Amino acid sequence: MDFTNELNKLTNLFEDELSKMLKKLSKEIYNPLFSAMEYSLKAGGKRIRPVLCLATANMLGIDSKQVMPFCLSVECIHTYSLIHDDLPAMDNDDFRRFKPTNHKVFGEALAILAGDALLNLAFEILFNNAEYAKDLKSYIRASFVIADCSGAKGMAAGQALDMAEQKEQNKETLHLLQLNKTAKLIYASIVPVGILANLDNKKLEALKVFSENLGLAFQTTDDILDATSDISKIGKNTKKDDNLNKLTSVKVLGLDKAKEQANEYTDKAIKTLEVFDNSDLLRQFAESILNRGK
Repeated sequence: MDFTNELNKLTNLFEDELSKMLKKLSKEIYNPLFSAMEYSLKAGGKRIRPVLCLATANMLGIDSKQVMPFCLSVECIHTYSLIHDDLPAMDNDDFRRFKPTNHKVFGEALAILAGDALLNLAFEILFNNAEYAKDLKSYIRASFVIADCSGAKGMAAGQALDMAEQKEQNKETLHLLQLNKTAKLIYASIVPVGILANLDNKKLEALKVFSENLGLAFQTTDDILDATSDISKIGKNTKKDDNLNKLTSVKVLGLDKAKEQANEYTDKAIKTLEVFDNSDLLRQFAESILNRGK
């Protein structure tokens, strides 16, 4: 299997659906607000979360149309989180994906509102597509996972931890931060597909362990990139975590140990895929996480 080719197919499939959705919304949403929403949704990026959703569906034999609402929903939530994360009150970033951040283009007020609107849009998408669900009970359970992972027990909690002054920078607090800030939204991209597929408990648990460890590997690698890379490679300012005394893998473990930790998370994620057939794409995806920014 050609990993890059398969990845491009799934990315293009998602981009087509996103473009259709934005074309429709452009006629329905007040223009300045729509422009701010569209700017960040179309700002680039690797579409990691929707592609993971589609790749999981492919592995489990589910039609892409069945999971597309979940792909769009999670990407809207992810994009809103980036807009808000870049704001002066949070990380105060000037660039994202090689472009000026949303508030630098549209101002802080409209950037906040664009983020709010994208979060709401995520659930509008899920509600609007519920009537087409093959199994409404599973659809609702899967939708709840997205809400749970993005709220006060998930990503929002992780962001709050990230903003807090960390007097005790230890492994336990680091794990909690990374699990909520990053891994929960990776989890929300993958586990709902297993629910839609009505997986048995063993396989659903494997999917949960895979997604959590993939998310932890992703954030650990992100910490490493912030410490070692530059804007020309990853499209945003680096070295900020250290300057702001943020709680990161590099800060707590040191660079070499952080790299070991990223490898361990990746190995654990890949091992859990052994219970599935046709898991090559997800396995290669996990391996590619370690090569980001290289």
